[in-house]
Amino acid sequence: MLSVGSKRALCGVVLGLSLTLGCAGRWQPANSHDVAFQAEPQAAYATVLEVATAKGYTVDSKDEAAKKVRLQSRVSSKSFIDVEVAPGLVKLAPAGNLVRGDKVHKTLNNEVNNLEADLKQRFGGGQVVAVAPTASGSVVGPGPAPAPVADGGAMPAAWTEPAYDPSVWGNGQFTCLPVRVPADHQGALTLQLSNGEKADLQLSLAYDAGLCRSPAQCKQSSGCPALGIGDAERVNRLAGRLSRGEVASQALLLDAGKPIANIDLSRHGSIVQAMSEIKR
Repeated sequence: MLSVGSKRALCGVVLGLSLTLGCAGRWQPANSHDVAFQAEPQAAYATVLEVATAKGYTVDSKDEAAKKVRLQSRVSSKSFIDVEVAPGLVKLAPAGNLVRGDKVHKTLNNEVNNLEADLKQRFGGGQVVAVAPTASGSVVGPGPAPAPVADGGAMPAAWTEPAYDPSVWGNGQFTCLPVRVPADHQGALTLQLSNGEKADLQLSLAYDAGLCRSPAQCKQSSGCPALGIGDAERVNRLAGRLSRGEVASQALLLDAGKPIANIDLSRHGSIVQAMSEIKR
C-alpha cells in the first residue's frame, strides 16, 4: 500500500501529465491551406474578398497589387488569417497570438479549415493534393488531374445588334451567336464566367428573320440565333458582380460542356439594363 506521501507524488505526476496532454491537444501542427482555381488571379482575388465579406470577416490590411489580404480572426482580435492569391492557387496561413512557431491553436486552425472549405466550394471544389517523391526520386501524383475549365481562346465572338423590327422585339441590343445551335440544345447551354464558375442563369435561343441577320456578321445560310438571358433576379445578381469587378465581362458559351462562342456580358441587353439600374 502506498504511503500518503507517495500518493501525493503520484497524484501530482498524473495531474501534471493530464494538464500537459490537455494543453498539447489545443495546439496542432501547422498545415498548408491551399485552394486551387482556374480563373484569372484578379477575378480570384475579388472572389476571395467576396467570400470573406459574406462570412463576416474584417479586413485588417490588404495589398491590391500583390493580391494579399489579412483577415482578422473571429476567435481572437489578435489573430489573423493571411490570404495570398497566386496564379492558380489561393494560399491561407494563420498568424498572430494563436500561432507558436510551427503550432497553431486548434480554434484558429479550425477557422482556417472552414474558410478553406468555403473557398473550395466557391471555386468549384478544386483541391490541391500534395505529391511525394519515391525512393528513386521521381514524383508520384495522387491520380488524374481534375477536368480543366473550358478554354474559349479559339472560339468565335458573339456580336450585338438591335432587332430589325423594334415594334416586335423591343429596342434592346440582342446578343447574336455566329454559330448554328439546334433549337433543342437550349437545355444543354451554360455560360462559363471568367473565374470558371457556371453562371446561374436561364438561357434560351431565338431564330427569327428579324434578329441577328447582319450579313457582315452572320455567315450561316439558315440564320444565326439570338441568345436570351433570363430570370430578372439572377440577371440582377450577375450584374451586381460585374459592376463590382468580381467577375470579368467576358464569358464562354458552352453547348453540353463544349465551348462554342465568346460572349461579352456587358453588352447583352438585359444585363446592360440591370447594370444601368445599379448605377442610378
